[in-house]
Amino acid sequence: MKYDEEEKSIIEAYESGKMKLSIPLKREIESIKSIAKSTFKKDKRVIHRYIKGELIFSNG
Repeated sequence: MKYDEEEKSIIEAYESGKMKLSIPLKREIESIKSIAKSTFKKDKRVIHRYIKGELIFSNG
């Protein structure tokens, strides 16, 4: 697997003991779940129509 420079530095720090894993707090887990759910939620519909040479955007 190929890693970029940032990923390599993280792996190196973890393997050398400079970085340790931690268990996230319950509120952090709930926040992450909420963000993940809202990422895929469609809040608004956008309709694009092309009429007589004009591009019309409609929210709703």
